[in-house]
Amino acid sequence: MNETPVDPEQELARLRRAAEKAGLHADIDPARHGLAFPSADDLLAGHDGPSEVDVARRRRHRRRRVLAAVVSSVAAVSVFELGVFQPWQPDGAAASTVPILSYEYASAKQIATAPGKDARETLRSLSETAAEQVEPVRRGPVQYTVSDNFFLSATVGGDEEPEVIPTLLQRWLTSDGAQRSVEKVDDPLDDSGRGLSRPGGWDSLPVKGDVTQPAGEIDAAALDRLPTDRAKLRTALLELTGCASRDRPDRPLCLYVHILELHNIYVVPARVDAAFWSLMAETGAYRLLGDVKDRAGRTGLGISLFPESSPSYRVVLIVDPATGRLLGAEDILIKDDVAAKITAPAITSFTAFLTARWVRSAS
Repeated sequence: MNETPVDPEQELARLRRAAEKAGLHADIDPARHGLAFPSADDLLAGHDGPSEVDVARRRRHRRRRVLAAVVSSVAAVSVFELGVFQPWQPDGAAASTVPILSYEYASAKQIATAPGKDARETLRSLSETAAEQVEPVRRGPVQYTVSDNFFLSATVGGDEEPEVIPTLLQRWLTSDGAQRSVEKVDDPLDDSGRGLSRPGGWDSLPVKGDVTQPAGEIDAAALDRLPTDRAKLRTALLELTGCASRDRPDRPLCLYVHILELHNIYVVPARVDAAFWSLMAETGAYRLLGDVKDRAGRTGLGISLFPESSPSYRVVLIVDPATGRLLGAEDILIKDDVAAKITAPAITSFTAFLTARWVRSAS
């Protein structure tokens, strides 16, 4: 494994980001997941060994052979594994966050309470649009993806809030299941919360980490093996993600988490996005927020969810209405987090998917 050394604060930030990419949130209550940590030190120590939930999830996903490598200076953390993160504020400083986007049916100020509209018809329409897309010609055997991310972190020492700077992540997944991940420091966002790098704009950004996971870590062909028949694909996708049970109360959130996970690993075929939108429409849980310009300035539609298991949050998917492809996602705290000194509403994380294509090599 090739590594670029990082300092301890970067190491801790990476572990926190890995937990966020597992679908967890910055204000997470350990008790909600059956965990009990009497102190912040004990909570963070939970990263050193697997919980019972971790073990169960590893066992289940090992059977499915769909693993994901996440950049870390000390370990590869699967985004399918459960982590725990709390942005402790030891010196009383408030956490720094980014401006909330305004949507057609929900302004930034109203994001915590605006109901939006029933999203079922829009999701069905997006499913049809995605299903009609023609996949571009593959230029090589390597899946190359680029995302830009922000994850809320603590201010350590002093009263100054740190500058909000997103992290750009480039990934190359080879056919043998090896993955190279390069983290770069992106330019700060502008006052509107936008300004992410566009394709070609990240080549000269400073590198924070460069890690290569060995062959066999990821099933690179997992999505290629999914059925082409739309009905069979939906069934197979539910099984792959573990969202199969119609009765599970968190099925809408399960679908949200796993569409992000797959886009973080693979060049996701449009037919897979189409299946996700169809499955989400069936839940009846999603709300349409309408038109929005995403963090990269692209036109999208906001599709939101108030997760039953995370009542302090509203999560949002941003979708390209012209193609039905996923552009990104936002996690929004809608209830104050007193312990972390975060006043709602506040963005605790966002991900913008900037590039996904097949290339010749992992470089």
